[in-house]
Amino acid sequence: MQNLFHSEPPELTRKDFLWPLYCPKPTVKILFYTDDVGVVLNNTNSFGVGILRDWIQNSNPFYVNFQIDLINRHDGGHAAKKLTTALLNNYDQVWFFGVGQCNVPGQAENELTTAEVTVLQNWMKTGGVLMTGDHANPKPPTAAAALDPLLNLGRALGHRVPRAGKLRKWEGYPSAGTGALPSTDPMGPRQNHNTQTPTVTFPLAAIDGLGAQSDNVPQELILKQYPGPLLRYRPHPLFCGRQGPIYVYPDHMHEGMLLVPSSLPVAEWPAGSPTPEVIASGTDKRTSKIWPVVSAWDGDTVNVGRIVADATWHHYFNINLWGWTSGFPAYTADGTATQKAIADYYVNLAVWLSPRSKRAAMRCRILWSLVSHPVVREVALHHHTIIGATAYDVLGNAASQCTIFGFLFLDIPPKLLEVVEPERPPLPWPPEVFILGGILREYQEAIAGGLKKIPEREELIQNGFRRAIDYQAETLGEQLKQTKKLRSVVEELFASEK
Repeated sequence: MQNLFHSEPPELTRKDFLWPLYCPKPTVKILFYTDDVGVVLNNTNSFGVGILRDWIQNSNPFYVNFQIDLINRHDGGHAAKKLTTALLNNYDQVWFFGVGQCNVPGQAENELTTAEVTVLQNWMKTGGVLMTGDHANPKPPTAAAALDPLLNLGRALGHRVPRAGKLRKWEGYPSAGTGALPSTDPMGPRQNHNTQTPTVTFPLAAIDGLGAQSDNVPQELILKQYPGPLLRYRPHPLFCGRQGPIYVYPDHMHEGMLLVPSSLPVAEWPAGSPTPEVIASGTDKRTSKIWPVVSAWDGDTVNVGRIVADATWHHYFNINLWGWTSGFPAYTADGTATQKAIADYYVNLAVWLSPRSKRAAMRCRILWSLVSHPVVREVALHHHTIIGATAYDVLGNAASQCTIFGFLFLDIPPKLLEVVEPERPPLPWPPEVFILGGILREYQEAIAGGLKKIPEREELIQNGFRRAIDYQAETLGEQLKQTKKLRSVVEELFASEK
């Protein structure tokens, strides 16, 4: 993927007429935050996240670099590494991989403090959050009596995180099913969600064992489909891969539970917030029951950071990814189709959770890389539909259609892209290929104009939209005329046959 584009355009200076158009590749900084010594940044520990890091960084898109750090809350002493403004300001995203359940005597700050919650609330005005956890276990013997007998793994770090903490169930079932408390529920203490797929090695009777999570057979997802402004049905951008929809995902024998809040109080959720939505579901292989696996909340619509919640951190840990590696290698271009698809999801996640300003910088880098690409330069100043088709073909090898769409429509209010009612068609937006071509044509004209006219990048993008829309209006107008003419011809034909 890296070789499709220049690794870096020639160095430009303010004296060069191209300097206003030049966009360096942005860096997005991601913090993996945990409270367990087993969650480490290597490729060999079961709960390590080194393979996750490698699959992201070694499949970096040409338009962004990802820098990933891991911090353990208790490294250096109990709660020695709290979340502070100074710490969070170094990062664009936080991915929570908590394991602890609650405060206990002598460990009164296993859970986030009120000061940390306040800091997070402010940082999340732009920062993105991935919230994970796992199933519930019996609470520690010294935990507060008022707490539920079953507490979710990851609750200590997760349940107080603004907004994101409301997207997972932190108390009660589902449990691991081993050592759980007696239950009056018909399903008993084994009430959990097993997404592991039966195979010859792990038949149905054996999928309640942990070995199946490490094999090379993924679970298959049920993806929510979204009608777009072009009447195309696509999955959520997180599950839109370079080779098509991402239906494969790591599996686990007892996943946690996601929640969709019944209300969004303005004390925590900005006014006008969209409802969080389940975007991918899995199937319990023993009962065929469908359970939510990934949910998302788009803070873009209310000008704050985005949130994704997952049923379990097992979807990110080494032990669940070993089946697609050999000797724990980094992601490679010749990896399996499953490996590539899951790596695409991780990259999509890192892109989607990035602050809006960083995504704007990614778009800038994409447009610059395309306009300077030799294949696109071959059709410079041709009709924008030709430029767009050429660029779309080049870009399609390195980015999914959802990614292209997301960047092109970054500044368009989501309400203008919705299909409100099936009988009421959406606004007739031009195809992405025409919009992309219109923008690149504007870039090319600015470059050809030298120092005579150097518009702002935003103006180039806006003019590109205008060019594509005007062409569509002209084309549709001509098609309307020809359609009316066709009606007359058909009527004459039918009359002659009588």
